Amino acid sequence: MQGRQLPRVRVKRRSYTDRSFLHPNRRNYLLKFEMEVPENSYLLTSSGLSKLDYSKLERKFKEILRKVSSGKEDIRRAAQILEKHFDEIRRSSSPSRNEIPRYDDVAILPGSSIKGAVRSRVEYKLKPVKTSKGYESASCYSVVGQYNTLSKAHMEFWYPEVIYPRERCGPKEFCVVCDLFGSQGLGSRVYFSLRSRVYFSDGILMKGGPVRLDGYGEAFSPGSKFSLEVTCENSTILDLGLLFLGTEQFSGSPILLGGRKYAFNPKTGGKYKNEYFFGLVTFKLKEILEFEPNGKKETIKEEKEIQEKINEARKKLIQEIGEEYIGFEEGVIK
Repeated sequence: MQGRQLPRVRVKRRSYTDRSFLHPNRRNYLLKFEMEVPENSYLLTSSGLSKLDYSKLERKFKEILRKVSSGKEDIRRAAQILEKHFDEIRRSSSPSRNEIPRYDDVAILPGSSIKGAVRSRVEYKLKPVKTSKGYESASCYSVVGQYNTLSKAHMEFWYPEVIYPRERCGPKEFCVVCDLFGSQGLGSRVYFSLRSRVYFSDGILMKGGPVRLDGYGEAFSPGSKFSLEVTCENSTILDLGLLFLGTEQFSGSPILLGGRKYAFNPKTGGKYKNEYFFGLVTFKLKEILEFEPNGKKETIKEEKEIQEKINEARKKLIQEIGEEYIGFEEGVIK
Protein backbone atom coordinates (compact mmCIF):
# COMPACT_ATOMS: atom_id res chain seq x y z
CA MET A 1 0.00 0.00 0.00
CA GLN A 2 2.75 2.42 0.95
CA GLY A 3 4.57 1.81 -2.35
CA ARG A 4 1.48 2.84 -4.37
CA GLN A 5 1.18 6.12 -2.47
CA LEU A 6 4.77 7.17 -3.07
CA PRO A 7 5.75 9.32 -6.07
CA ARG A 8 6.99 7.21 -8.97
CA VAL A 9 10.38 8.23 -10.35
CA ARG A 10 10.84 8.51 -14.10
CA VAL A 11 14.23 7.15 -15.22
CA LYS A 12 16.36 8.79 -17.91
CA ARG A 13 17.19 6.12 -20.48
CA ARG A 14 19.05 5.78 -23.76
CA SER A 15 20.02 3.18 -26.36
CA TYR A 16 22.39 0.55 -24.99
CA THR A 17 26.03 0.09 -25.99
CA ASP A 18 26.56 -2.63 -28.61
CA ARG A 19 28.71 -5.32 -26.97
CA SER A 20 29.70 -7.13 -30.18
CA PHE A 21 32.80 -5.01 -30.95
CA LEU A 22 35.09 -2.40 -29.40
CA HIS A 23 33.87 1.01 -30.53
CA PRO A 24 36.49 3.43 -31.94
CA ASN A 25 35.70 6.08 -29.30
CA ARG A 26 35.82 3.62 -26.39
CA ARG A 27 38.51 1.79 -24.45
CA ASN A 28 39.00 -1.33 -22.38
CA TYR A 29 40.32 -0.59 -18.90
CA LEU A 30 41.94 -2.56 -16.12
CA LEU A 31 41.72 -0.79 -12.76
CA LYS A 32 43.81 -1.99 -9.83
CA PHE A 33 42.57 -1.14 -6.34
CA GLU A 34 43.71 -1.70 -2.79
CA MET A 35 40.78 -2.25 -0.45
CA GLU A 36 41.13 -1.77 3.29
CA VAL A 37 38.92 -2.30 6.33
CA PRO A 38 39.44 0.75 8.60
CA GLU A 39 40.80 0.25 12.11
CA ASN A 40 37.37 1.02 13.60
CA SER A 41 35.42 -1.58 11.60
CA TYR A 42 34.87 -5.29 11.06
CA LEU A 43 33.67 -6.76 7.77
CA LEU A 44 31.07 -9.55 7.68
CA THR A 45 30.86 -11.42 4.37
CA SER A 46 29.38 -14.74 5.42
CA SER A 47 28.29 -17.25 2.79
CA GLY A 48 26.24 -20.44 2.82
CA LEU A 49 28.89 -21.96 0.53
CA SER A 50 31.87 -20.93 2.59
CA LYS A 51 33.31 -24.44 2.93
CA LEU A 52 32.64 -25.71 -0.57
CA ASP A 53 35.90 -27.08 -1.99
CA TYR A 54 36.13 -25.17 -5.26
CA SER A 55 39.60 -26.56 -5.97
CA LYS A 56 38.15 -30.08 -6.43
CA LEU A 57 35.54 -28.72 -8.81
CA GLU A 58 38.19 -26.82 -10.75
CA ARG A 59 40.38 -29.92 -11.13
CA LYS A 60 37.41 -31.96 -12.35
CA PHE A 61 36.46 -29.23 -14.81
CA LYS A 62 39.97 -29.17 -16.30
CA GLU A 63 39.98 -32.96 -16.56
CA ILE A 64 36.67 -32.99 -18.43
CA LEU A 65 37.78 -30.10 -20.65
CA ARG A 66 40.83 -32.11 -21.75
CA LYS A 67 38.61 -35.08 -22.61
CA VAL A 68 36.23 -32.91 -24.65
CA SER A 69 39.14 -31.24 -26.47
CA SER A 70 40.64 -34.63 -27.37
CA GLY A 71 37.31 -36.03 -28.53
CA LYS A 72 37.11 -38.64 -25.75
CA GLU A 73 33.94 -37.09 -24.30
CA ASP A 74 31.03 -35.25 -25.93
CA ILE A 75 29.97 -31.89 -24.48
CA ARG A 76 26.52 -33.01 -23.29
CA ARG A 77 27.90 -35.99 -21.38
CA ALA A 78 30.65 -33.79 -19.96
CA ALA A 79 28.07 -31.34 -18.60
CA GLN A 80 26.19 -34.19 -16.89
CA ILE A 81 29.38 -35.50 -15.28
CA LEU A 82 30.34 -32.03 -14.05
CA GLU A 83 26.88 -31.38 -12.60
CA LYS A 84 26.93 -34.72 -10.77
CA HIS A 85 30.41 -34.02 -9.41
CA PHE A 86 29.32 -30.58 -8.18
CA ASP A 87 26.33 -32.09 -6.36
CA GLU A 88 28.59 -34.65 -4.66
CA ILE A 89 30.96 -31.93 -3.44
CA ARG A 90 28.07 -29.79 -2.24
CA ARG A 91 26.50 -32.66 -0.27
CA SER A 92 29.83 -33.54 1.34
CA SER A 93 30.46 -29.93 2.38
CA SER A 94 29.36 -28.35 5.66
CA PRO A 95 28.11 -24.89 4.70
CA SER A 96 27.78 -22.26 7.39
CA ARG A 97 26.33 -18.77 7.13
CA ASN A 98 28.67 -17.64 9.90
CA GLU A 99 31.93 -18.17 8.06
CA ILE A 100 33.87 -16.15 5.51
CA PRO A 101 33.94 -17.54 1.93
CA ARG A 102 37.12 -19.34 0.98
CA TYR A 103 38.72 -20.51 -2.22
CA ASP A 104 41.16 -23.38 -1.77
CA ASP A 105 41.32 -22.54 1.98
CA VAL A 106 42.15 -18.87 1.31
CA ALA A 107 39.68 -16.29 2.68
CA ILE A 108 38.27 -14.03 -0.06
CA LEU A 109 35.92 -11.13 -0.66
CA PRO A 110 33.61 -12.40 -3.44
CA GLY A 111 33.69 -10.24 -6.56
CA SER A 112 29.91 -10.55 -6.85
CA SER A 113 29.47 -9.00 -3.39
CA ILE A 114 31.79 -6.12 -4.27
CA LYS A 115 29.93 -5.55 -7.53
CA GLY A 116 26.58 -5.47 -5.76
CA ALA A 117 27.78 -2.98 -3.16
CA VAL A 118 29.36 -0.66 -5.75
CA ARG A 119 26.36 -0.81 -8.09
CA SER A 120 23.87 -0.13 -5.29
CA ARG A 121 25.90 2.86 -4.17
CA VAL A 122 25.86 4.29 -7.71
CA GLU A 123 22.08 3.79 -7.91
CA TYR A 124 21.51 5.56 -4.60
CA LYS A 125 23.87 8.43 -5.42
CA LEU A 126 22.03 9.08 -8.70
CA LYS A 127 19.16 10.37 -6.59
CA PRO A 128 15.66 11.46 -7.67
CA VAL A 129 15.26 15.12 -8.57
CA LYS A 130 11.91 16.92 -8.48
CA THR A 131 11.14 18.56 -11.83
CA SER A 132 8.07 20.26 -13.30
CA LYS A 133 6.96 16.83 -14.57
CA GLY A 134 7.56 14.97 -11.31
CA TYR A 135 10.56 13.09 -9.95
CA GLU A 136 13.34 11.98 -12.29
CA SER A 137 16.56 9.98 -11.83
CA ALA A 138 19.49 8.91 -14.00
CA SER A 139 19.27 5.37 -12.58
CA CYS A 140 16.71 2.66 -12.00
CA TYR A 141 16.91 0.10 -9.19
CA SER A 142 18.45 -3.18 -10.35
CA VAL A 143 16.44 -5.06 -7.70
CA VAL A 144 12.72 -4.83 -8.54
CA GLY A 145 10.63 -3.76 -5.55
CA GLN A 146 13.75 -2.82 -3.59
CA TYR A 147 12.12 0.29 -2.12
CA ASN A 148 9.68 -1.95 -0.21
CA THR A 149 12.47 -3.81 1.60
CA LEU A 150 14.62 -0.93 2.85
CA SER A 151 15.05 -0.62 6.61
CA LYS A 152 14.59 2.56 8.64
CA ALA A 153 18.35 2.74 9.20
CA HIS A 154 18.87 2.35 5.45
CA MET A 155 16.65 5.35 4.75
CA GLU A 156 18.32 7.39 7.50
CA PHE A 157 21.73 6.69 5.98
CA TRP A 158 20.68 7.83 2.51
CA TYR A 159 17.69 10.18 2.02
CA PRO A 160 13.86 10.02 2.21
CA GLU A 161 13.44 9.71 -1.57
CA VAL A 162 15.47 6.47 -1.62
CA ILE A 163 12.21 4.56 -1.03
CA TYR A 164 10.45 6.07 -4.06
CA PRO A 165 9.79 3.38 -6.70
CA ARG A 166 11.66 3.88 -9.98
CA GLU A 167 10.77 2.85 -13.52
CA ARG A 168 12.35 -0.30 -14.92
CA CYS A 169 14.79 -0.33 -17.82
CA GLY A 170 14.53 -2.22 -21.11
CA PRO A 171 13.94 -3.78 -23.48
CA LYS A 172 15.72 -1.38 -25.87
CA GLU A 173 16.61 1.61 -23.70
CA PHE A 174 18.51 1.56 -20.41
CA CYS A 175 19.79 3.94 -17.77
CA VAL A 176 23.54 4.60 -17.63
CA VAL A 177 23.95 2.18 -14.71
CA CYS A 178 22.23 -0.75 -16.45
CA ASP A 179 24.14 -0.02 -19.66
CA LEU A 180 27.39 -0.40 -17.72
CA PHE A 181 26.65 -3.03 -15.07
CA GLY A 182 24.13 -5.02 -17.07
CA SER A 183 20.43 -5.80 -16.78
CA GLN A 184 18.06 -8.61 -17.65
CA GLY A 185 18.81 -9.46 -21.27
CA LEU A 186 21.76 -7.05 -21.39
CA GLY A 187 25.26 -8.18 -20.47
CA SER A 188 27.40 -6.02 -18.25
CA ARG A 189 30.42 -4.09 -19.51
CA VAL A 190 32.05 -4.05 -16.07
CA TYR A 191 33.21 -7.51 -15.10
CA PHE A 192 32.46 -8.38 -11.51
CA SER A 193 31.72 -11.88 -12.77
CA LEU A 194 32.43 -13.79 -15.97
CA ARG A 195 29.12 -12.67 -17.52
CA SER A 196 29.37 -8.92 -17.02
CA ARG A 197 31.05 -6.08 -18.93
CA VAL A 198 32.73 -4.90 -15.76
CA TYR A 199 34.60 -7.69 -13.98
CA PHE A 200 35.39 -7.41 -10.28
CA SER A 201 37.84 -10.11 -9.28
CA ASP A 202 37.55 -11.64 -5.84
CA GLY A 203 39.34 -9.50 -3.28
CA ILE A 204 42.62 -11.27 -2.45
CA LEU A 205 43.65 -10.91 1.19
CA MET A 206 47.05 -9.23 1.60
CA LYS A 207 46.98 -8.34 5.31
CA GLY A 208 44.88 -9.24 8.34
CA GLY A 209 42.30 -11.98 8.13
CA PRO A 210 39.31 -13.70 9.68
CA VAL A 211 38.47 -13.46 13.37
CA ARG A 212 35.43 -14.82 15.21
CA LEU A 213 32.97 -12.39 16.79
CA ASP A 214 30.49 -13.29 19.51
CA GLY A 215 27.07 -13.74 17.95
CA TYR A 216 28.20 -13.06 14.37
CA GLY A 217 30.68 -15.76 13.42
CA GLU A 218 33.68 -14.93 11.26
CA ALA A 219 34.59 -11.43 10.10
CA PHE A 220 37.57 -9.73 8.52
CA SER A 221 39.52 -7.89 11.21
CA PRO A 222 40.20 -4.14 11.32
CA GLY A 223 43.13 -3.24 9.08
CA SER A 224 42.58 -6.15 6.67
CA LYS A 225 43.73 -5.32 3.13
CA PHE A 226 42.81 -6.80 -0.24
CA SER A 227 44.00 -6.44 -3.82
CA LEU A 228 41.26 -6.05 -6.41
CA GLU A 229 41.18 -5.81 -10.20
CA VAL A 230 38.27 -4.36 -12.16
CA THR A 231 38.02 -4.93 -15.91
CA CYS A 232 35.87 -2.50 -17.93
CA GLU A 233 34.98 -3.27 -21.55
CA ASN A 234 33.84 -0.85 -24.23
CA SER A 235 33.98 1.98 -21.73
CA THR A 236 34.13 5.75 -21.78
CA ILE A 237 35.26 8.36 -19.26
CA LEU A 238 31.60 8.53 -18.18
CA ASP A 239 31.69 4.81 -17.33
CA LEU A 240 34.84 5.34 -15.28
CA GLY A 241 33.05 8.19 -13.55
CA LEU A 242 30.25 5.86 -12.49
CA LEU A 243 32.77 3.34 -11.12
CA PHE A 244 34.66 6.09 -9.31
CA LEU A 245 31.36 7.33 -7.88
CA GLY A 246 30.55 3.86 -6.56
CA THR A 247 34.00 3.31 -5.06
CA GLU A 248 34.06 6.84 -3.57
CA GLN A 249 37.15 8.03 -5.45
CA PHE A 250 35.77 11.57 -5.38
CA SER A 251 35.37 11.70 -1.58
CA GLY A 252 37.74 9.09 -0.16
CA SER A 253 34.90 7.83 2.02
CA PRO A 254 34.49 4.16 2.92
CA ILE A 255 31.65 2.33 1.20
CA LEU A 256 29.33 -0.14 2.93
CA LEU A 257 29.77 -3.86 2.29
CA GLY A 258 28.59 -7.06 3.92
CA GLY A 259 26.28 -7.82 6.83
CA ARG A 260 24.95 -5.52 9.58
CA LYS A 261 26.40 -2.47 7.84
CA TYR A 262 23.40 -0.28 8.67
CA ALA A 263 23.05 -1.55 12.26
CA PHE A 264 26.56 -0.52 13.37
CA ASN A 265 27.19 2.58 11.32
CA PRO A 266 28.77 6.04 11.88
CA LYS A 267 25.72 7.84 10.42
CA THR A 268 22.86 5.81 11.88
CA GLY A 269 24.34 5.09 15.31
CA GLY A 270 25.35 1.97 17.15
CA LYS A 271 28.70 0.28 17.70
CA TYR A 272 29.70 -3.32 18.22
CA LYS A 273 30.93 -3.59 21.81
CA ASN A 274 30.74 0.24 21.92
CA GLU A 275 33.86 0.45 19.75
CA TYR A 276 33.51 -0.92 16.21
CA PHE A 277 31.36 -0.37 13.13
CA PHE A 278 30.52 -3.07 10.59
CA GLY A 279 31.00 -3.08 6.83
CA LEU A 280 33.31 -0.11 6.17
CA VAL A 281 35.76 -0.56 3.27
CA THR A 282 37.90 2.00 1.45
CA PHE A 283 39.07 1.75 -2.18
CA LYS A 284 42.43 3.19 -3.20
CA LEU A 285 43.03 3.31 -6.97
CA LYS A 286 46.64 2.25 -7.53
CA GLU A 287 46.93 1.75 -11.30
CA ILE A 288 44.98 2.25 -14.55
CA LEU A 289 45.69 0.28 -17.73
CA GLU A 290 43.98 1.66 -20.84
CA PHE A 291 43.68 -0.41 -24.04
CA GLU A 292 42.76 1.28 -27.34
CA PRO A 293 40.97 -0.48 -30.24
CA ASN A 294 44.30 -0.73 -32.12
CA GLY A 295 45.83 -2.65 -29.20
CA LYS A 296 47.91 0.24 -27.88
CA LYS A 297 48.24 0.19 -24.09
CA GLU A 298 48.78 3.07 -21.68
CA THR A 299 49.68 2.53 -18.03
CA ILE A 300 48.98 5.16 -15.38
CA LYS A 301 50.69 4.61 -12.02
CA GLU A 302 51.71 8.04 -10.79
CA GLU A 303 49.38 9.35 -8.09
CA LYS A 304 49.13 12.75 -9.78
CA GLU A 305 48.12 11.23 -13.13
CA ILE A 306 45.58 8.93 -11.45
CA GLN A 307 44.03 11.93 -9.71
CA GLU A 308 43.86 13.79 -13.03
CA LYS A 309 41.92 10.86 -14.53
CA ILE A 310 39.56 10.87 -11.53
CA ASN A 311 38.99 14.62 -11.94
CA GLU A 312 38.36 14.18 -15.67
CA ALA A 313 35.78 11.48 -14.94
CA ARG A 314 34.00 13.70 -12.40
CA LYS A 315 33.68 16.51 -14.93
CA LYS A 316 32.29 14.08 -17.50
CA LEU A 317 29.68 12.83 -15.03
CA ILE A 318 28.47 16.37 -14.41
CA GLN A 319 28.53 17.22 -18.11
CA GLU A 320 26.51 14.22 -19.31
CA ILE A 321 24.24 13.43 -16.35
CA GLY A 322 23.86 16.85 -14.72
CA GLU A 323 25.20 17.84 -11.31
CA GLU A 324 21.72 18.11 -9.82
CA TYR A 325 21.16 14.39 -10.49
CA ILE A 326 24.37 13.29 -8.74
CA GLY A 327 24.52 13.10 -4.95
CA PHE A 328 28.28 13.31 -4.59
CA GLU A 329 27.93 13.76 -0.82
CA GLU A 330 25.15 11.21 -0.32
CA GLY A 331 26.34 8.21 1.69
CA VAL A 332 29.70 9.83 2.42
CA ILE A 333 31.12 8.93 5.84
CA LYS A 334 33.27 11.73 7.23
